[in-house]
Amino acid sequence: MLFAPDWPLYALFASLLLSPIIDLLGHRRGLKRLANGYLVLSFGLGLALLLALFTSPLIWEEARWPFVVSYGLPGVGTCFIVDRASLFLSSTALLIAFSSALYSLGRGPFQPGFCVAFSALVLGMVGVLCSGDLLTFYVFWEIMCLAAYALVFMGERSEALEAAWKYFVMGSVGAIVMLFAIAILYGLAGTLNMPLLAQRLSDLRGPWPNIALVLFISGAGVEAALVPLHTWLPDAYSEAPTSISSVLAGITTEIGFYGILRTALTVFQSSSALWRLILATLCVANMFVGNFCALVQSDVKRFLAYPSVAVIGYALAALVVSSEGALSAILFLIFSHAISKGLAFLCAGLLSSAVGSRDTSSLGAAMSRLPIASAAFLLSLVCKAGLPGTSGFVEKLILIYALLASPLWWWLAFFLVLNVIIGAGAYFRIIWTMLKRSGKPSEDVRARESWTDVLPVAILSALILAFGIWPTPLLDMARLGAQDLADLQRYARAIGGG
Repeated sequence: MLFAPDWPLYALFASLLLSPIIDLLGHRRGLKRLANGYLVLSFGLGLALLLALFTSPLIWEEARWPFVVSYGLPGVGTCFIVDRASLFLSSTALLIAFSSALYSLGRGPFQPGFCVAFSALVLGMVGVLCSGDLLTFYVFWEIMCLAAYALVFMGERSEALEAAWKYFVMGSVGAIVMLFAIAILYGLAGTLNMPLLAQRLSDLRGPWPNIALVLFISGAGVEAALVPLHTWLPDAYSEAPTSISSVLAGITTEIGFYGILRTALTVFQSSSALWRLILATLCVANMFVGNFCALVQSDVKRFLAYPSVAVIGYALAALVVSSEGALSAILFLIFSHAISKGLAFLCAGLLSSAVGSRDTSSLGAAMSRLPIASAAFLLSLVCKAGLPGTSGFVEKLILIYALLASPLWWWLAFFLVLNVIIGAGAYFRIIWTMLKRSGKPSEDVRARESWTDVLPVAILSALILAFGIWPTPLLDMARLGAQDLADLQRYARAIGGG
């Protein structure tokens, strides 16, 4: 390889260290686009490094993965484990962050600290994905969450303070509960290294591993928006700045889910019967709560927020199965959800700003003035509804197939199909409402689309269509990530060799 797979993480860390200087210069000198331009460059660099890795032929060489970087003795020091699943999801996170930063170029100036908090959020997400031990995992988890709280607080409306406070209280309690679980695990096994924890816990008997499991799922379940711990989500998504809502809804919550996935498949592998039962129950609750709540929303941001709860339910169903095909479906689902939900929030921000209202019945008045944003918004809704020709259709198809292939958990496919239909009804309700109003443009709408609006919208729209028509390359990358996740012995060998 021309460079190591952990380079993007260090590049983001360097970006965070420089961000206070850039933020300060931008506000002191009146350069309102300096901080936003810096975010575009730093996220673009990280994304370019990851794409260079994925275009390398070495990505297909099984013996090179996972890539382990240890600091200290194995099992005692901290470490990063970079596999093809974490690379896949890191690329997704940086793609959404890059698109949102492009969008923010035409906005602002944002409050002081926006550049620092956004940089910290992205570093935290990538750090969580690449952590090889629970101490490193927890540190980056807290970086991600604290940055998210601060960014929600920077929303334009007065309700942002209440939403940020609610998010902060619930997220902090969840983090403390998760820390208790980590402390129990360290007391039981004498290490926080994930593969070594899995090996040592497999020989233990008694209630404590299961207690740690329940505590960990409860703590991480706040950020992952597991029902009933999801109540912060609609408030935070709806009150954060649009560029931040796009990232939170597109990928941050899914990374919270990935924390549960990673620990369930490694650390708690010996307790798989218990966590499968817990997650199977939660996945059905998430599906119904998310989709039924979306049906009755009139605020466009709250409408877009609730289906994210349902998407976590879809991913949980596949995690319960945990076959290679199901894990591959999870990775594809997360990518497809990220680009479609990220696009939906960006377009909703443009349309609601143009009409001066977030009511879904008003958005159609801006369709003639903002044709690209309107078309892209409708495309994102059609994608989330799962119509053929979009990545949303492929994500649901492979999820249903993976569930039906399970001899024990096939019945989850029934709930998935039922909820896809309910969710589609919610999306088509908004589409119908917009199209009815499109013939009656409002004279008050004077907005015009700038290149900073069109470019990120065009990038995400093109990806939805490209991977809806030709999903094979993305499915191949997801399959490689799933192979790494499913092979715990490969991690153990890498740690032992490190």
